[in-house]
Amino acid sequence: MQIGDQNLKKPSIVARLNELKSKASQHLEITHQDVLNQLKTWAQSDITETMCLTADEIKNLPIGIRRLITKYKRTVTKTKVGDTIENVELQFVSKETAIDMINKHIGFYEKDNNQRMPEIDVSKLGSDVIKSLLNASSGTSWCPPIGLRKRIIQETILYFH
Repeated sequence: MQIGDQNLKKPSIVARLNELKSKASQHLEITHQDVLNQLKTWAQSDITETMCLTADEIKNLPIGIRRLITKYKRTVTKTKVGDTIENVELQFVSKETAIDMINKHIGFYEKDNNQRMPEIDVSKLGSDVIKSLLNASSGTSWCPPIGLRKRIIQETILYFH
């Protein structure tokens, strides 16, 4: 385990980090609910509200819609007959990213992640298997004999099924 991981489990450090997060949140006057509401707005946005608009019309959109715009490009072209064509390209926040951020924020993936990390009961494994696993994890170059390797694989497969 890395030192940083160990430190993040110490109650005094966890308490200090929580205190700093709370101060930052108060200073910015933003809550978890504010963040989730903004992400929800992004995820549920409707870009048809910006289609076929001129640059001036985009400037007059409500702030909530303008905040969705991450890139703006305006080109003006003159035609052979003297007409002017204005083209406005907009790029918006990613709905997929917003949904992913919401899911992470509310712990939506936590259950799935926990299911992927089963607890291993080493008492079900033979001592020679445990020794091989310990040697493998310590970076030694020892390799078990072929018969033992087959048994390690078989016991591991049986354990996870």
